[in-house]
Amino acid sequence: MESSSSHSDSEKETEASELGSQNVSEAQERNTSDKPVVTYELEWRRWLMLFLFVFNSVVNNLVWLTFAPITALADDYYSKSDFEVNLVSLIFLLIGVIFCMPSSWLMDKKGLKPCMFMCAGVTLFGCWLRCITYFIEPSGGFWLVLIGTCILAFAQPTLLLGSPKLACIWFGDKERSIATSVASLSNLLGMAIAYLMGPSIVNEGSDFPALYLWQAGLGTLSSILIFVLFREAPVSPPSSSSHVIEQSFISGLKIIRKQKNFLILNFSFGLGYGIFAGLFTIMDQVVGGEGYSVTDSGIFGMVMIGFGIVAGGVAGAILDKTRAYRPALIICFCGAFISTLIFYSSLYTPDVLPHTRGMVIAGSALAGFFAIAVLPIAMEAGVEVCYPVGEATVSGVMVMTGGFFAALLIGISSALQSDNGSMIHGVQFLLCCAILATCLICFFHGPYKRLQFERSKGAESELP
Repeated sequence: MESSSSHSDSEKETEASELGSQNVSEAQERNTSDKPVVTYELEWRRWLMLFLFVFNSVVNNLVWLTFAPITALADDYYSKSDFEVNLVSLIFLLIGVIFCMPSSWLMDKKGLKPCMFMCAGVTLFGCWLRCITYFIEPSGGFWLVLIGTCILAFAQPTLLLGSPKLACIWFGDKERSIATSVASLSNLLGMAIAYLMGPSIVNEGSDFPALYLWQAGLGTLSSILIFVLFREAPVSPPSSSSHVIEQSFISGLKIIRKQKNFLILNFSFGLGYGIFAGLFTIMDQVVGGEGYSVTDSGIFGMVMIGFGIVAGGVAGAILDKTRAYRPALIICFCGAFISTLIFYSSLYTPDVLPHTRGMVIAGSALAGFFAIAVLPIAMEAGVEVCYPVGEATVSGVMVMTGGFFAALLIGISSALQSDNGSMIHGVQFLLCCAILATCLICFFHGPYKRLQFERSKGAESELP
């Protein structure tokens, strides 16, 4: 009896022990299941979002530089001076600078989608307002074109500073730099199309309304696509840093102003951006004063942008693998200065370099290759250095600085035009600024905080 009783007690203890182990296991499972499991996935729709962003940016920029390759024709048709025609581009930039920080705040507060809807709306309205000049005398039509262009300028800040935010929201770690490059360089693609479209359509002053109509058609299509297809974010985050709570706008600004390396990067980038914008705005006056035609001006601009877009894509792909932001920036700044010097020397110093059309094209190709690649590299480097400050805040500060310098340098270089139409003094001024920017960027050093955060989280598993 005792043996039977002890055996029964032993079975009960064993059963209780097994039951206890099962309860502990179930409790552990419940605790594990209570923790949210975040899965990182890449959606095919990310490429559609990138296309929509690029399309709207292209339209905005081709309208901005409407007169750049055909300034002489605009002077004659509207009976305006070079400075008055350049005023259209100058005011466009100034509006972008003024509304850069409000756009950055709105993007951080409300998201990218409302800002893109705003861009589509002002693009639609501004483009068609310019088309009314078909029914107005040229003297009055010029001011209507100016007003329409100013309206379009309100979209510029979002399209410039939205590229790193779009890349962070929709793309994974291994695609982010290339996505930022494509989105950023869409501005330059718009400039290239402007240099192609203007001389192709406008052979005389009366052709300007037809050019505005073509631009309005493209603007309408891009706006409709934004309204119908654009989305704020994917269902699942693409990377560990894409769903981290960012600093508020004001807190972000306080952090940024204490980042020595970002301040160096920002000033160098802003100066470089201003030099490039100045060059494109006065391109027709620069080459026209040396005997080149409107068509030649368009070719030089197209070559510069074409090689720049290729360089930006290559730089984005390399940075996705190496993260070597500082070496890339130093190489691009030095290369841009040397190649820009070659470009201008072939125009103004034939005793140093042969003054031939081929040499000018070669100089513009090299200048575009190195100078344009700076834009996506600097944007990504700025976000890395200031992390976890929001992408829109960081890029907003950089774009505002670039717009300020662009407006300043365009105004100064235009004012330095000689009585005989030569822009040599304006060119010399831009080259001096390029030396300063190149020297400053050598003092830029990391650290790349976003990259460090993602490495601390471990390797991501992303779907192709």
